[in-house]
Amino acid sequence: MMGINAKTLPGILLCAILAIPCWLLGQYFHFIGSPIFAIILGIIIGSLFTSWKREKTGAGIGFTSKKILQWAVILLGFGLNITQILSSQPLPHRLSFLTSYSKPRISILTQPF
Repeated sequence: MMGINAKTLPGILLCAILAIPCWLLGQYFHFIGSPIFAIILGIIIGSLFTSWKREKTGAGIGFTSKKILQWAVILLGFGLNITQILSSQPLPHRLSFLTSYSKPRISILTQPF
């Protein structure tokens, strides 16, 4: 099981360091958003990295992109309430949300990480 350790720490720190300017740019250019800046910066940094740098940061980047991003999306989902979702979506999306709301929430909480 992968977690935060000496092998993953360099990549996790790299992701955290790159996330800060992306978040700040997203706050300033709110119509674009932080995720778009993060994708663009990730493409630029990824193309500049040589193979030895990828060996040092690959495990941490993989951990961040799988586990930390997954938990961030789950927590973001908990931040939304049902009335926000129902008021902003067209009718087919509302119906599909209502029919599938309970099962994914339970399976996410019981799934081993």
